[in-house]
Formats: sequence, C-alpha cells, structure tokens
Amino acid sequence: MGEVWRAHDLELQIDIAVKLLHPQLAAAEGAVGFMKNECRAARRLSHPNIVRVYDFHQQDELAFISMEWVDGPTFDRWQSSNVTNRLTPIRVLAAVADALEHIHRQGLVHRDVKARNILMASGRLPKLTDFGIVGLWRFQPNMLDIQSGGSPASMSPQQREGRPPHPADDIYALGLLLYESLTGVSPPPSATADTLAPAIDTLASEGTASGELQLLANNMLAPERGDRPASMTDVREALQNALAAPARRTAPPDASVSSAAASSPSITAARIDPQAYTPAAQEAQGTTSRRGPLFWTLMLVMGAAGLIAVGIGVIAYLSQNPFTGVAPRAVSKTVAPDDPQPAPAPVRRDPAKEPTAAPAPAELAEAEEQLAQWLQLHDQLKTAQASAWAPEKLASIETVAQEADAAMTQRAYSQAKEAYAAAIAEGQTLLAGRDDLFASRMAQGHEALAADQAAEAQTHFEMALKIKPDDNAVRQAMADAALRGQILPLMVSAQGHEREGRYDLALADYESALKLDQTYAPARRAVDRLREQFAEEQYNRLVAEGLNALYQQRLAEARVHIQAALQYRPGGHEAREALHQIDTAVREQQIARLQRRGRAAENQETWNRALKAYEDVLAIDPALQFAREGAVRTRERIRLDKRLRFYLDHPDRLASERYLEEARLLLTAVEGLKPRGPRLAQEIRSLQTLIQNAQVRIPVTLVSDGQTEVAVLRVARLGRITRETLELRPGIYTIVGARNGYKDVRQTIRIQADQTALQVAIACKEKI
Repeated sequence: MGEVWRAHDLELQIDIAVKLLHPQLAAAEGAVGFMKNECRAARRLSHPNIVRVYDFHQQDELAFISMEWVDGPTFDRWQSSNVTNRLTPIRVLAAVADALEHIHRQGLVHRDVKARNILMASGRLPKLTDFGIVGLWRFQPNMLDIQSGGSPASMSPQQREGRPPHPADDIYALGLLLYESLTGVSPPPSATADTLAPAIDTLASEGTASGELQLLANNMLAPERGDRPASMTDVREALQNALAAPARRTAPPDASVSSAAASSPSITAARIDPQAYTPAAQEAQGTTSRRGPLFWTLMLVMGAAGLIAVGIGVIAYLSQNPFTGVAPRAVSKTVAPDDPQPAPAPVRRDPAKEPTAAPAPAELAEAEEQLAQWLQLHDQLKTAQASAWAPEKLASIETVAQEADAAMTQRAYSQAKEAYAAAIAEGQTLLAGRDDLFASRMAQGHEALAADQAAEAQTHFEMALKIKPDDNAVRQAMADAALRGQILPLMVSAQGHEREGRYDLALADYESALKLDQTYAPARRAVDRLREQFAEEQYNRLVAEGLNALYQQRLAEARVHIQAALQYRPGGHEAREALHQIDTAVREQQIARLQRRGRAAENQETWNRALKAYEDVLAIDPALQFAREGAVRTRERIRLDKRLRFYLDHPDRLASERYLEEARLLLTAVEGLKPRGPRLAQEIRSLQTLIQNAQVRIPVTLVSDGQTEVAVLRVARLGRITRETLELRPGIYTIVGARNGYKDVRQTIRIQADQTALQVAIACKEKI
C-alpha cells in the first residue's frame, strides 16, 4: 500500500511516524477516502497501549497519516530475544487485550491482530498499531472494495470465509498469540482449538502454564464465534486472573497453599503472610489489576472456612492491592512476580486484639462497593498522571484510602466505607479541577511570558504539560518560553549598546531578537525606533555630502549621495530638491557641451556633426535660440555643400547649357557665404575654374563616307556628310551613325579644355 517513514516534527520537536500512501493509490479518490476513514476511526481511540494517530495530510500527489513514533521492536522480535520467563509475554497480551477491549467499545474491530502489529516501547509497554490497513482492502480502478481481510496467518475461520467483521475475530487472533507465547512455536496455518489443544495440554502438564491459561487458549481458538469468550473484557480479566493467581496464594509457615483455605479456625492467631506484588513491577509491565471476580471467588472460598477465615482472606487480599499504596506489613523485601518467591516469615499476633464480631452483610457490601469505586477512580488518577501534577494532594488522598484499607483489615466496614467515600470525593474533586488547574497554569505561564519572565513561564508550562501531556498548545507555549529565553539576553545586550550610543550594535542585537520571534513587540518597537533614528542620521549625512559635491560640480558623486539618502527617506524634501538641482546642472552642462561641439563642427565645416549637436540641444530644450539658428544654418550649408560636391565630382555635366547656368547661380550663392572656411574657399575656386573651362570652344572635325547619317546627341543632326567641323565645349559627347542595311555605329568622345583640335571618323561599314 505504501511506506512508513520516521520523521521529525520541527514545531513540536518530536519524532513521529509518517505512513505514506502509494502515489498510484493517492490518485484514486476511493483509496484516499479509505485512508481518511482510517485516520478518523483511529483518532477516536485514546489508550496507553494504542499508537496515537495525529492527523491526515494531503499535498500534491502525497497522502499520508502522521502518528506516534514507537522506538522499539515488534512483539515477535522482542519475545524471541528478551523473554526468559514465559509468563512475561502473557502480561503484554493482557495489556493488548485491554487495548482491544477499548477498540471494541468504540464499535471498531482491528481485524489484523498479529505480533508484527504490536510494537514494544520501553518498559515492556506494548503499542497496538495498523488499524484497518494491511489486508483489509482490494484496490480496483476507481473504487476501493473493503473486504473482511486480515493477514492469512492470523485470520479466523470466519474471516477466511469473507464474513463481516466481528470482535470474535480479534479474540481468535489474540488466542493465536497466546498459544505462541505459551508453547514458544508459531501455530500452523488454519489452526483450531482441536489441533492446538494437545500442545497446550502437554505444556500445562509440565507446569509451565496454568490451567486457566490452557482453558482460555482453547476457548479463544474455538472454530465457532459463539464458542469463544463473549467479549474481550472476559479475555482480559481471564488473563489478569491467571497472572495474579501466584500472588493470591497464601499459607501459614507450616501449611501448603492447597490446605490453607481448609484449615481450622484456630489459625486466626497465626500470621498469614502474602507474597508481595509491587506496584512498580506491575507498572513496568504495562498491565493493570482488576479484582472484582477474583474478590468474589476468594470470598466464596474463604466463606467455607468460616467467618474468621474470611477476615484473614480480606487482610491478605488488601495487603496485595497495588493501587491503595498499603505495603505488606512486616515484609522487608519487595518481590516481583517473575522472581523466585521467598518463604514467608512468621509473625506473632495477639489474639486479644483481633476483632471477633462478625460484620453486618450490608456494611460489608457497602464498603466493598466503595472500595471498587475507589479502585476505579485510582486507575483514572493514574491514567491522568496525577502524581506528576498534584503529588501532595494525591498522597493525601491515598493516605485516606490507606486508612480505609486499615479499617477493612480491622473489619470496621462502616469506618472503611466513610474513608473510601472521602477518598473518592477528594479524588473526584482533584480530577474535576484538572482542567481548571491546567487553565490556571497556562494563564500564569502566559502572564509570566508577557512580563518576560521566561524561566517562571517555563515552570508553569511544564506543570501544564504534566497535566495534559498530549496538548499541542502547551508544547507550543513551552517552545515560546524557550524562545523567549534566547531573546531576552539579546534585548539586554541591545539596551546596553543603545545607552552607550553604539546604535549600529544595538540595532544588530534587536534585529537578531526579532528574527527569533517576529511577533515579539518590544523587539519590533526597538528595531523600528532605531531604524528610524538611524535612517534620519544617514539621511542628513548623505544630503549634506550630496550638496557639497553639487556645489563643487561633482554631479555624478552628488547624485549617488542624494539617491542613497532617498533610500532612508523616500519623500525627503531636501533630497528631492537637491536631486532637481543636480538634474538642472547636468542638463546645463550637457547643453553647453553640445553647443561647443556644434560650433567646433561648423569651424571644421563638418556640417552634419554640427547639425547633430544642435538637434540634441533642441531635444533637451526646444526653446533655445542658438540651437534653433544653428540648426537652420547648418542645414543650408549641408544643402549647398551637396550641390558643390555634385559639380566638382561631375564636371562633364557643365557641357550642358542648363547645368552650366545652374553652376553659375550656385557659385554666386556660395561666394556670399560668411564665414568662409578653407574647405569652402577651395571648393569655390574649383567651381570657378570648372565654369571658366566649360565656356571654352574646341574645334571637332567629323569625317564620314557620305552614305551614313551622322548626329551628335543633344547637339546637332548633320545628315550624310563626308566632312564637318563643330566647336564644342569641354565635356563628354556621343556621336552616332546609321545606314540602311548596315549595323549602327556609336562613338563617345571626351573633350578637355586644354585640347586644341580633334578629328573623329564615323561610318557604317558592317552589313546586316
């Protein structure tokens, strides 16, 4: 189905277990819904022998349950490596039965009770886990079909048949674990009481297991549900009765256990010492003692021996009680149930001091009823861990209960009833005041925390945690108190720096404290105050440095200082005014630089560069007159310069009368330009020379065959000639000849001003 990972909760600072659903299943709504149902059901369970389930989580493709981390082996591994006494696992199974009883009361059935689903925490404390996961589902596309399910090795016959879940299924599975704990071997597949009984019988005959355990295992493994114990409560009580049997046996020094109950009334003067079963040992094994059925069985047996024997039985029974806090009298050493039992030491009693009157049946019944209520209440006090958060009050209540025990021993049942009633009333008051005490401790802790008394707050929260160990609010409060303990030294250090004027160091400490807890108001106020003060100082300093640089025309440096000042006070009037002055100075510097560039370009007669400079000035400020005039002037010079360059680069065009006239007009225009640079003066001289040369006439003689039509393009059509002379100005001319039946001829000539005369022959000679 998925995987289980060990994780660490960063908020609670505890290890937890995370059960991840397989990504393919997490994409199915049915599978996620089943996991939510499992979490919802498991969270209803609150028992010391059940692994706590915290919450269901879903993020992206992940779906998982967070639960209590148990740092210990599974029951089968623990049993194979740590157990030497075969009754020790039975105590574990009794605790598991108590957990299953709690589950059944909630209307749930585990359906997968097996050794690997029992985790062994420290102190032999079993933890039952995996509620409705392994073997309980069958995944199909878009659906999750819940089956009776279970692990094959621990399934009851009804589970194998697919019948609906029933508490008897858990009883059967626990019976298999009992069988394995008694025999030391795993039961074969499909085991039943008929197949397992011989092994249990053999074990019982060897004295390893009691007859009670033998009978219990046989009943739990019955093939039919109706033949098994009626409930897990019966199983749990049977296991506890079997475990308590050795401690119930008492005898005089010279008598056996079997003969003690049948002895004569004369034994009232003799000492009957019980074998002690200490509360510490019982708590370490994680089991609890119930004595309702045992008590009545004991009373029936002792009733057969007479009224005096009943009194002795009550004395022995009360001396064995692990809840009332009354230690066995005149016993120097506490003996654990797994230890070898020492022989009891005889003690003399004064027959004259023994009570002789028989108790009234009504008083005895009422005292026993109060005793039962006290035992139940004492269990509740232990579960609530009252010894941790109200040790003195609990000790006082237990003292009253001890007085009741003593009264029962003396057969003063009316006095015992009243004492038990008083202990019950005080215990109920203690339990009822648990929430108020918790709230009071939490309030005191928060008040101390608000007053920055971290150590005192921690003390109150620790006591609150003892009252409610699983309360997340307490753990968070303790974390807050611990955090406050780290913050306060930083605050003290910061205040010292601030008094001495070391504001930068003070601010660093305040910020470190605020980083630990963003909600701590004193640190927030101190940081804001120092940051504001520090910002004011920095703002004033940077504005002064920026203005100083501005007056010295170090504008780039001034801008850096002023912009840095605005970081500390974005709306600072002084800084914004200084920035405006800097922008104005920068603009004026830029305009002056462009004006110089334009004038220099004009002096160098690089009109395009000059125009670019004036246009850049106009982009900054279109109203500047010098830039507007300079732009007009340079555009005209560029236009004239282009025309000059045309005639200077194409002097042959002056052979045309139209071009020659335009050149004369251009020369007149440029001769009036001032100032006149050296380049313009040279161009004017060159154009004057070209115009003079263009007016010279050079004689050109054309010679033909009299059959060819001769023409000078754009000059004259001569017709059929043999010889013709024309006067042409310097330039390039094209002469063409045409004759019917012959290919046309074309000839281009260049006439220069320094030529004296030129003769050109042209005639069509190649026939078509």
